[in-house]
Amino acid sequence: MSEPRTLPRDVLARIPDLSVDELRGWWAAVFVWKLRPVKTGEPALLGARARELGVTL
Repeated sequence: MSEPRTLPRDVLARIPDLSVDELRGWWAAVFVWKLRPVKTGEPALLGARARELGVTL
């Protein structure tokens, strides 16, 4: 069984600074790559940034 894949740490560190367009792109990539619960991991960080920007994903 393969290990769960995550985004590289440098990408995770950049999530708080993503623009609206970058945020939408990463959000789509994360969910195309693998559906995950929104409460944890990258989706949670992306969702928090979206709320800060007032963006609906």
